[in-house]
Amino acid sequence: MKVNNYDYPDMCVISRSSGTTDDLGNELLTVLYNDCCEIQYGGSGNTSMHVSNYQSSPTLFIPVSNIAFEINDSVVVTGLNGRVTKYTIGQFESLSDFNDTCIWLKSGVE
Repeated sequence: MKVNNYDYPDMCVISRSSGTTDDLGNELLTVLYNDCCEIQYGGSGNTSMHVSNYQSSPTLFIPVSNIAFEINDSVVVTGLNGRVTKYTIGQFESLSDFNDTCIWLKSGVE
């Protein structure tokens, strides 16, 4: 399937812990998806008050529907403007009719 970059202008890497570490103790990750995506920051629909700040949970769309993601998989998004943000998966739904997956992201992770 040829994907139009206007539809998916961002890049993302979604990975999961392999359960092992390297010699330095760094967690090793297995990459599940490394390609184009679209991150959307909703208006008031997915914004909530946290302490005294408004916090938004973005939604990610990828043009595949056949990957078995899990809650808490790691997501790194590089936006069209070069900004890199890190998240974990909060929930996801494969939309096989559209060959898409919609992923609801948890707050950014540092």
